[in-house]
Amino acid sequence: MNPYMRSGVLSLILLFFLTGMGMALELPADIFYIQGGASTITEESTGTYEVIVQDIVPYLHITDRSQGTSSLTNIEKLETLPYSMNGVLMFSGEDNESSLMAEVSNVSVSDGNKTLKFLAKPLDFYDGDVLKPFAHDTDAFIIDEAVKSRIIGIYLEIFNHPPQNAHYPIFNL
Repeated sequence: MNPYMRSGVLSLILLFFLTGMGMALELPADIFYIQGGASTITEESTGTYEVIVQDIVPYLHITDRSQGTSSLTNIEKLETLPYSMNGVLMFSGEDNESSLMAEVSNVSVSDGNKTLKFLAKPLDFYDGDVLKPFAHDTDAFIIDEAVKSRIIGIYLEIFNHPPQNAHYPIFNL
């Protein structure tokens, strides 16, 4: 085999493997949107915020980015998610707006799906693409402005599960 042909075959194999690795870097994610009314924000000693949102809309708006569709589901679905999520909290008042990019955890719904409670830990940086359109001025979060807000919008990044290998269940770990 001539050296040019050998380098061409090696280049094709390398291209194939690098393309496969590039496609597997990020799982597809959906966007969950929650809207609520007045909120109570308490800063804890660990640097996290406890957020209680009153008068929430009892439905999640889910945007499936991979298929370009959207749907509504019951807000109680949030309690079934076993992991923390990245999110953007957008606080709007009469004359102020403030937003916070945070890791959202310990989500609970109470009072007949009218109150949402969770912990929000501010993120130092966000390297994903899903929430970037919603993250306006998240570096300038001011808790006093957020406390005065009348409406809160919450955008959550929910990762889809990778597909299972149905033909070879031994590989489904």
